[in-house]
Amino acid sequence: MFLSNEDIKKALRNKKIIIKPRPKEDQITQAGIDITLSDEFYLPKEEYFGKIIDPLTIDYTELYELKKTESIFLKPGDLVLAKTLEEITVADDIIGFMDGRSRFARLGLAVYVTSSLIQPGSKSRQILEISNLSNSVIKLTKGLRISQVLFAKLQSKTTKPYRKVGTLK
Repeated sequence: MFLSNEDIKKALRNKKIIIKPRPKEDQITQAGIDITLSDEFYLPKEEYFGKIIDPLTIDYTELYELKKTESIFLKPGDLVLAKTLEEITVADDIIGFMDGRSRFARLGLAVYVTSSLIQPGSKSRQILEISNLSNSVIKLTKGLRISQVLFAKLQSKTTKPYRKVGTLK
């Protein structure tokens, strides 16, 4: 069962969902919470451009370098990783789904390549994989409400909460 805005507010009060910094009232939508960009962007290292990458032998942390900045410009075809400002913690019986906002999709911005799931029992700032699919340069700025998170209640608590079995980076 997906949570409505009222369910989300209740879960925030009961600490089944914890978001730091706490979302403003206007960030809580009909069935989700708008999430913002921080000033942490991971840019691809040029030394890997055009190289063959074996995902079984190399981790993304080797391919990108952190740049702290208020804004970046994404050229057509660019991919950047960006951290959310918000740290999201969910209970062992809550799951989250990150999604891009339609206003940005209409500009040609893909906010998630594949990793949109927030596992039950996790606590982390999310890493967004942002691609520019348009023919224009798109500016990304700290504080931009680029994505939203939807929450669902599991029928039972997981026996494998992410904080115990996942890789938190």
